[in-house]
Amino acid sequence: MKILVTGSNGFSARHLLRYLKGQDCWDIYCADVKPPRDEPPRPDGALGDPKTDFFQCDLACEDDVVKLIECVMPDRIFHLAGKFTNDFNVDYAANVLSGRNLLESVQRARRPCRILLVGSSAEYGLVPPEDNPVKEDHPLQPISIYGLTKAYQTYLGRYYFAVHKMDVVAARPFNLLGRGVSRQLFVGHVYEQIDAYRSGRIARVSVGNLESRRDYIPVEDAVRAYALIMERGVSGEIYNVGTGASIQIRTLLQQILQENGLGMDVVEEQNSTSNNKSEVSDLFADVTKLRALLPT
Repeated sequence: MKILVTGSNGFSARHLLRYLKGQDCWDIYCADVKPPRDEPPRPDGALGDPKTDFFQCDLACEDDVVKLIECVMPDRIFHLAGKFTNDFNVDYAANVLSGRNLLESVQRARRPCRILLVGSSAEYGLVPPEDNPVKEDHPLQPISIYGLTKAYQTYLGRYYFAVHKMDVVAARPFNLLGRGVSRQLFVGHVYEQIDAYRSGRIARVSVGNLESRRDYIPVEDAVRAYALIMERGVSGEIYNVGTGASIQIRTLLQQILQENGLGMDVVEEQNSTSNNKSEVSDLFADVTKLRALLPT
């Protein structure tokens, strides 16, 4: 079986690849805009592990994606490519055009292939606290460009499933936890500041509102959930990926600091409370559908 992982240089994809390689039963192909920085090209054009072939591909370019699919002819695709800059043009190209090009290229190839699209809890947007835990059929009301473009991707998946009868499933992860996550996210920014504090480049770890609550799932658990959805998910369905509970951001920060031998005395809080009406105070997943996929 041939598996293609897009966005293979990304945080989630690196963990997914580590998990898939540990299963030792698939031929794995990777695609991203640039080759991995830490792996020089091999003479045969592949990179890294001999069982893994890398393809340099701009997924926002339809011709590139057509060539990628024709070359690999995958049986399964984990579509993890994407960006969350909140710049519309950037996020639209990475989250919408890339998904459309992938789905369209597979559809034209007329080859049986299961595609896992990875969305985001940002698609839900404004959720009243009483609506928690959030089910997959909750109305999508994104309040960020990133969430909006991920919602577009969701509708693309539904379209290709309904109209072209394609085998498409979707994972909708909540917040990922792990060192190496993007510095644009709270956890990544905290880890970056911890490294800077230890090296003496900054005197304090600066944070904003710590009162809100979110559902954080370790990235290792999230990618195992992606694999489970790929293996057992019902075509056309969406599955929340989270823990099913929320944690206060302050408590999460304390845990990260403690793991790194630090305390809250190194923290400088700024705007610890917020009157922003578009800010969600609490958000966590209903993971009933995901848990139903687990083998009994």
